[in-house]
Amino acid sequence: DTEPERHALIEKVYPSLYRFCKEKGYEFRMFDLRWGVKDGVSNSNNLMALHLETLKQCQESEGLNFVVIIVSFYRTVLLDRFQSNAPKSAVEYEKDTGLLCQWYKLDENSIPGVYRLQPVRSVSITHLRSPFNLYFCIDYLSDVWKIFFQLQSLYFCTRCGKKKKIFQYKVDTEYRVAVLQREVDQGLTQDPPEEHCYWFKRNITDIKYNLSSEKAFEYIDILPRQPEINQERYAAHQIFINNTLAKKLRYTNICEYTVCWGRNGIDPLVNRSHSYYIEQVCSDFQKAVLNQLNKSVLLKRKEAFQNYIKQEILEHFIFCLSRAKSFMGRQPVLLDLKDRVWFSNRKVIVVHGETGSGKSTIIAKAALLANGWIPGSQIVVRFVGVTGESRNIRLLLQSLCFQIAEIYDVPANFSEDFHELLNEFISLLEFATENKPLMLWLDGLDELSVDYGTNILWLPSELP
Repeated sequence: DTEPERHALIEKVYPSLYRFCKEKGYEFRMFDLRWGVKDGVSNSNNLMALHLETLKQCQESEGLNFVVIIVSFYRTVLLDRFQSNAPKSAVEYEKDTGLLCQWYKLDENSIPGVYRLQPVRSVSITHLRSPFNLYFCIDYLSDVWKIFFQLQSLYFCTRCGKKKKIFQYKVDTEYRVAVLQREVDQGLTQDPPEEHCYWFKRNITDIKYNLSSEKAFEYIDILPRQPEINQERYAAHQIFINNTLAKKLRYTNICEYTVCWGRNGIDPLVNRSHSYYIEQVCSDFQKAVLNQLNKSVLLKRKEAFQNYIKQEILEHFIFCLSRAKSFMGRQPVLLDLKDRVWFSNRKVIVVHGETGSGKSTIIAKAALLANGWIPGSQIVVRFVGVTGESRNIRLLLQSLCFQIAEIYDVPANFSEDFHELLNEFISLLEFATENKPLMLWLDGLDELSVDYGTNILWLPSELP
């Protein structure tokens, strides 16, 4: 019943999403749980397990990994096994459970005994005559619903004490769960669900007036060979909609569409309104996926940037420790530097000297002692040239902005533009307070690359 939507997505949307992801260094994969399943899998009743396993693999990926198109179906499948307290006692109730015993056979190799679901084609030749899609096989669905009521009545009788308990399974709660509901429950396991899931909801407003149509049974649950809505399944479907998706997803993750019934159901090739509806679905789907992909790309870049900055800070700190270890003498120089720090009056202090005179060692030792000079000081230290990135003034400013923002727990915009980044750096300096002062120790500024000039006019002449 969602074939037009899925077909349009494959033709119009997935190729462009694949190209977009490839350009960003990602791989885009699409798994449609309603297409591409071989008959052998359907015949062995492994569809549900296959679907859930596929969903779990998708959830290991990044960004949007679960999209559901909800219509008016509430398709159920048979449980793959029942556990029995008395393995042979089911025969005693053959009259009550004839169809049940036809679909389930006792496996005596299990302790306790287990009734296992049999392959579809071994049960009834009737199911072979239909196109082998169990979701649309009326005879199969009819048997599924009959078995449900048999199991349910047997369970209730057991609770009332009228019969010996055969099955240890709560049929009234577990068996009633539809195929789609089990998939949705799995798809919504990740928190927060709005970061990974989208719901496309289609509502055919006048379908109840077209139940006699040959295509109606493909779009809504109707009674076998009767043009009437199956109220039992319809009510269960509404409970599923209201209690699962509507409560767990935000309205921004729900795309709702209203369409009218066509002669052949949903047919965008001959119905203009259906064609517009399909185009809208494709557009909304592409926007949703691209939005989540962009978020994932930005998050990855942010994480990579943060890891790079943290490694950069660590390398400069390790270099500072190694240089400070080789410091000897020069106490008058340190005392003079300490006095200048105390009485700097928000002025920049410059330590200059000839190459090889030990300026880096003095800066390293002073940076380690600075917290004792002014208690509570937050120390930031950089040695230009220790890493290749520290020679680039833009990358240097980015690392300084990141560390200062972390110290004062404030957001920062690490712009790629040099002038915007410089303004951000000066703004972050203003977060320093008397109770939590900030001290920047920058060594080797003369070794900065010439990308933005070799002068130090980017440093503010007066500190905040």
